[in-house]
Amino acid sequence: MQGSLEDRIYACEKENARLRKLVFRQNILWAIVLLLIGGSAVADVSIHNATFGAIKASEVAVVDAKGIVRARLSGDLPDPVMTGSGGRVSKRGSKAAG
Repeated sequence: MQGSLEDRIYACEKENARLRKLVFRQNILWAIVLLLIGGSAVADVSIHNATFGAIKASEVAVVDAKGIVRARLSGDLPDPVMTGSGGRVSKRGSKAAG
């Protein structure tokens, strides 16, 4: 036990003030994290159950679980890939939509 009682009390008060600031900052951080998590969960539910009157998109692609495009609705379709001939790309004679 070194130092006078007053010095030791001052050191304890200083450490207490530092720890209070640290705990306050951690509480603020946790509040922000919880708000972000809660907000994203609410947003996910509201978007998941949303019904739209109209959707405007330049392309809609339906993909399977592996990410392979199985159907495409587009204003400008890409050249077709021939599955029977080893994935050869066949050139279109003109632009196609569908």
